[in-house]
Amino acid sequence: MRVTIKDISRYSGVSTSTVSRVLTKNPKVSEEALRKVQEAIDALGYIPNSAARSLVNKKRGMIGLIVPELENPYYTEIIHGVEEAASAKGFGTALSCHMDSAVDKQSIFKLLELGVDGIIHAGPLQNDQLIDYLRMQKVPYVLLGRKLKGSDCSYVICNDFQSAYQATRYLLDLGHRQIGFLFGKKNSYSSIQKYHGYLAALKDAGVPAKEALIRTGSLSYRGGYEAAEDLAEGQTEFTAVLSGNDMMAIGARDAFLKRGLSIPEDISLMGIDDIFWARVRGIDLTTIHVPQYEMGSKCFEILWRKIEEPQSGPEHCVLDGHLMERSSCRRITPAM
Repeated sequence: MRVTIKDISRYSGVSTSTVSRVLTKNPKVSEEALRKVQEAIDALGYIPNSAARSLVNKKRGMIGLIVPELENPYYTEIIHGVEEAASAKGFGTALSCHMDSAVDKQSIFKLLELGVDGIIHAGPLQNDQLIDYLRMQKVPYVLLGRKLKGSDCSYVICNDFQSAYQATRYLLDLGHRQIGFLFGKKNSYSSIQKYHGYLAALKDAGVPAKEALIRTGSLSYRGGYEAAEDLAEGQTEFTAVLSGNDMMAIGARDAFLKRGLSIPEDISLMGIDDIFWARVRGIDLTTIHVPQYEMGSKCFEILWRKIEEPQSGPEHCVLDGHLMERSSCRRITPAM
């Protein structure tokens, strides 16, 4: 049986109303009563009933976090950022992971049924009907990693355009002119921004973009592997590849190595994100560090303010990435 307020009252010898005041942090409680109740809580292992407490203060002290996958360490760092920021404010985090939109709607329903005070929604899609569902439910929410067309939502993003521009500029400065690009998903806000950053850097350097050097890798290891294989089998030569994220870059790396190509001697390879695997000795992927932990932390901060002030306007946070130079790229002499 779960320990109740009555059990604490009997153990401590104080009234149930006094126990209740201690649990709700009412300042009108004597030091002696506070000590006795705390001793009873520690001895009995009392766990507060958040559902009952929410009936009093209208808050559950719980937020929902929806991510599309857990395979990619990118989301692991985001989860850590959200959870630690939430914990510092006394909030718990209910995690839901789904890539299917139909299932995702059920996830939102379950989180709302649980009684979360707000939701952080991380996902790649540029258009998302689920946000209309969230808005209809009148629950505070923040988007992580994207903006939505035609909707002024609160969001936290990395400057994906600048990340890809910086990465492409780095490869150009190393002498590369034939630079392949692994696109993520066609309806992904982040992927589209990175693609435009790649094109802009080429244009500014006077290097024509070549459609034959662009492949779609679906933001996954397998997608990157297959995209790199297809790129290598094409008729257009390339000396470097920029991947829209590190997972695709690592998949591409394995595909190139399987074909007997060396990195960076034959192909310079670069990613964006700076996930854990990019730093592993032997992979040593040059990439753009995306502040994933900070993105998660900032997202909760905005959500918390929305929970405290439901009528407050949308907040926007854009963070910058920076170059992490390792050993997967090399300088070459541009072909004349």
